[in-house]
Amino acid sequence: MSHHAKTKTINLSRRNLPSLVVVFLLFSLVAACSKKLAPIAEPPKMNVNFIPPSNLNLPVKISRYELNRAIRDILSNVFRDGLTVEDGYSVRITPEGETDIQASQNQILLTIPLNLEITPSMRIQQVKGYGTMELQLAATIDVLEDRFISKTELINHRWLKKPVLKVLGVSLPIETLANQLVKRYKNRITQALDAQIMQSVQLPKIRQSIQNYFREPFFTAEDGILKVYVAPVELATGPFQMDAEHITLPVIIYLENVISEMRPAALSDQLGFSTRPFPDTSSVFSIQSRIPLAYLEQILREQLITQEFGAPLAHIRIENLVLSGTREIFEANFQTTGTLRGGFRLDFKPEFDQTEKKFYLREFHLKQVSGKGLSKALFTVLKSNVEKTTRTSIEYQLNQFLNEYLETARGFLNHKEIVNGIKLNGEIRNYFVRDFWIEEGRMYFTVSADLNLQAEVHYIDTRKFAR
Repeated sequence: MSHHAKTKTINLSRRNLPSLVVVFLLFSLVAACSKKLAPIAEPPKMNVNFIPPSNLNLPVKISRYELNRAIRDILSNVFRDGLTVEDGYSVRITPEGETDIQASQNQILLTIPLNLEITPSMRIQQVKGYGTMELQLAATIDVLEDRFISKTELINHRWLKKPVLKVLGVSLPIETLANQLVKRYKNRITQALDAQIMQSVQLPKIRQSIQNYFREPFFTAEDGILKVYVAPVELATGPFQMDAEHITLPVIIYLENVISEMRPAALSDQLGFSTRPFPDTSSVFSIQSRIPLAYLEQILREQLITQEFGAPLAHIRIENLVLSGTREIFEANFQTTGTLRGGFRLDFKPEFDQTEKKFYLREFHLKQVSGKGLSKALFTVLKSNVEKTTRTSIEYQLNQFLNEYLETARGFLNHKEIVNGIKLNGEIRNYFVRDFWIEEGRMYFTVSADLNLQAEVHYIDTRKFAR
């Protein structure tokens, strides 16, 4: 893997949302049944089909200035064709001046100044009414049965410029009539807003777009063999928070992440949406490595095969190396030629030093399994060289994996524009490696990192809300 590997930039529209089923990992332990002749307890076995979930708590800060601008654009689009009511009245509505937005929990409070042009009848268009009204709206949002719900209510209205009816150049006050119209048709106004919002945020389409995007590898190594696969499991939003300059929307993202040469069948293919009353403040990103032993075997073979050890009169060469393993122990079997033809088995165990943040190979054991016995001196030379080469190649590769994971993650956390107009920032506070296991020709381990995340919205593309 290399930092020159290709990465993909997310380009989806809105990501509010989600519903997560908590996954439990079951370990089975066989305990001794009696004091006499008690069977030896089998060590716990890891469930390799379990992929540790990641939970990313991402406060999304939105500039109130930018949000007000976007709301004005959306309102202009909602009311661009005006409203025609059954009594024959035609109302042309255009935003006027600055909107004000406040947010709390799952409710958005909007104060919107609007210019109104009222035409009583299509047959007498020379008579028109004019006024400027300030609406106070409360929009409550939620996710219910896979649908994004917006319910807007008109809380209050007041006239910034009292409405008048102009007839032949004479202005006649019509505030009482205008108030009756507002009262009668306020539901028409709020329903138009809700319809526009819910039409723009269709969760099934968003789900399909996200799943289609993540079916391809999120990251591919330069050699094209190992890839990072990501499966979003749930997207959730928490309660709004607000200060003088920003509105913050907590977004909670649950993911499954795997490094492998192909997409594992165990990766989730379900994506849910929900709202959460109390989002967490911490983020844990976990990525499970499923490295084929054949991949590591090839690296080791390139270092050991045809290498000669010993003096000219007593030398050996390694041939036919095969790497396997069980549970936590690697097993390298190889043949030697030269002064002695024989078969050998090298066992070793990888461990991660949580203090130094490095992989080390430990507990080396070399055993001759076939052929004439080596002299003690030649055996020592063989063991020393094989152990040294194995450390150099396998230790280096495991640490290279880890360093490239971290390098890629830090790149995404350094003011990375993940979506048009949205930048991600954060830091890795700590990381550790756990769940090392060898089974079915693969080396498994999980890298988990504690993250501090934040996203900031600099621009809202209101074309996404066009009808």
